[in-house]
Amino acid sequence: MNQQVSDTFKKLYFGKRTGVLTCESDSVKRAVYFQSGFVVGAWSNDPEDRLGEVMIREGRITREQIEDASQFIKSGWKLGEILAELGFIEEHEIEAFVRKQLLDITCMQLVTPPRRLAFTTSSEVDRFLSATISVADILLEAVRRSPDSVARAEKLIEEDLKLGFPSDPLKRFQDVHLTPEDAFVLSRVDGTQKVADILSVSPVSDEETALTLVGLLEAGLIEPSGTGVAPPSSPSVAPASSSSATSPPAGAAPAPSPDPVLPERSEIEHGSESSSDDGPPIDTSQTIQHERREEQERAAIELLYQEIQFQDHWQVLNVERDCSASLIKEAFFRGAKKYHPDRFRSITEPEFQEKLSFVFRRFSEAYETLGSEAERESYEKLCAKEERYAEDGPIGGPSEGGATVMSSRAKVDEAAGLERRATEAFDSGDYWSCIELCRQCIDLAPDIAVHYNLLGRSLAKNPKWRKDAEKNLKIAMNLDPFNATFVLELAKFYEREGLHLRAQRALERAQSIDPSVQSEP
Repeated sequence: MNQQVSDTFKKLYFGKRTGVLTCESDSVKRAVYFQSGFVVGAWSNDPEDRLGEVMIREGRITREQIEDASQFIKSGWKLGEILAELGFIEEHEIEAFVRKQLLDITCMQLVTPPRRLAFTTSSEVDRFLSATISVADILLEAVRRSPDSVARAEKLIEEDLKLGFPSDPLKRFQDVHLTPEDAFVLSRVDGTQKVADILSVSPVSDEETALTLVGLLEAGLIEPSGTGVAPPSSPSVAPASSSSATSPPAGAAPAPSPDPVLPERSEIEHGSESSSDDGPPIDTSQTIQHERREEQERAAIELLYQEIQFQDHWQVLNVERDCSASLIKEAFFRGAKKYHPDRFRSITEPEFQEKLSFVFRRFSEAYETLGSEAERESYEKLCAKEERYAEDGPIGGPSEGGATVMSSRAKVDEAAGLERRATEAFDSGDYWSCIELCRQCIDLAPDIAVHYNLLGRSLAKNPKWRKDAEKNLKIAMNLDPFNATFVLELAKFYEREGLHLRAQRALERAQSIDPSVQSEP
């Protein structure tokens, strides 16, 4: 397994990137097409990667049948369509073999040392499949095919690590198709069992079990010294009618409605076999139902995206303010599973995935904040100031008419002293004091970019103030347009929000100012 290529696949998935990853080695060139982080197509100039060769290796057709079908290629038809028309294969088999072809190409890209590896960003890419392939599935298969996996498995057995699940829900709840044996191995991982414990109860050999564990580790589904299993959904979670124990402060948005109801859909759980690769073709009624379900899902996510921007952390998780830590955890896992991007991978449009990523990130942030005593205490202090903030009103900018207001030297010096105090308050976690000090700085010196930048970073600590946070970060960037640090700060803000497309655009702008800026915000 080439770790550089594997890490790149994961970065593209978690970053929700769209474009083409090209990998060249010797005379072979392969390209994998990503749409919002999901693999939707692949291409190779290696004759062995052609669709016909895949079907021959699978024993589905003969070399003679391929030669017969090749006579019609120039007609504009694709090979699979020609083979189906000639009666050599069934039409519903085409998608399954194209999927196998894509899996072969992506796995070869992962196990072959690259001479050149490059990713080209694109707004849209060619899609070869109606259903995408998850990066986790690809990595699991690549581990099975990689020549060095046996050595990795042996090392894993020797180290006898304790295995658990990652705390990051984006990794933890990835969509993956497992054999019953692999699913059993995964079911033994609980944060307390070591490798030797899992080997002792596995229904397959130690080598096969260790290979499965290596694959799960590579995909990020488990990790050394990870946490235990996710708790089941509990009916004791607060009902939708009591989304918050307190009324919204003056000037705030009205209390949100309950979570939009998503249509029922067939979810692939760990341990289930995929049945989408074969079977009869989908009839018209099924297609209509699928389209309606997607429309409902789009509408539900769009509504939640709009509402969740004005919700506090308790409202996001749909729990009372005084609820227990166990209820917070249960509510988080319920939301993380419900809104995990893999559950919606049939909708690959970047705009939809961007909004879904924002929603998912808000659930993660709510849990991370309320699940930490220190973080929760700091957040509650900010919440207590919401009414005061609404009364004071947001900072409007350096001037009313667009012209920069120049500050006197004395005012600038006084503002500099306040800025040092504001920075100390920010570093100590006293974000409200930082906000108040930044306001004073701006009153004294409204043309100094760093005051707005620091104010924006402080406001970002409360989700309800993030529109103002974004505004102030942009003001800082506009006051000092050739300072890459301010542009990069905006990119980091978007990345933390799960708004990967905006983060990438801001990052590219920062790099155009300063090429030394790192490729990740």
